[in-house]
Amino acid sequence: MPALAFLLALSLLTALVWWRVLHRGDDSKTAAPQPSCSSSTAPAPTVVPSPAAVNMTVLNSTTRQGLAASVGQALTGLGFKVTAVANDLTSRAPVTGVAEVRYGPAGKAAATLVSYYVPGATLVADTRTGASVDLALGAKYVALATAADVAKALVAAHITQLPAPAATTAATSAASATTSKSTTPSVSASVKSSVTSSATASC
Repeated sequence: MPALAFLLALSLLTALVWWRVLHRGDDSKTAAPQPSCSSSTAPAPTVVPSPAAVNMTVLNSTTRQGLAASVGQALTGLGFKVTAVANDLTSRAPVTGVAEVRYGPAGKAAATLVSYYVPGATLVADTRTGASVDLALGAKYVALATAADVAKALVAAHITQLPAPAATTAATSAASATTSKSTTPSVSASVKSSVTSSATASC
């Protein structure tokens, strides 16, 4: 009898050990780390072009006379290639916020740069095929940020700005000297993009 009881106890102990081994294997499977869900939002660019590489249209999406023209002149002085100024006649007009920076897939980096020059502007993606950008100025627009503030903000955001082509450097310097006399004020506060609306106006 003692031998039988010993064998029974040994059998139970063996079964218990095997049960724990098998279930520890199951736990290790369920505890394996799962891949995190990826965001559906496209990542922000880590490299932006120089202003000289950005072709843009400036739109007046307000009733303020001459807004697009004056801001377009200031942006030209900062080195941007302003190809046109006009009233915003799109379905998004009027823009009730600061501004909208409208761009297609090829122009995201350029639009990101422009948004740093217009604190509070909203980035609006559309289906255009080129890299050109539209800046639609809204009712809450006050002023452009300075080039120095933009440079600091880009560094803080770990965004690299490509250098301007050598051929445009001298021309930009001369234009900046002329445009510095413009009546358009500049912003020296912190530079960042936020979220806003649309546009109607007079150039």
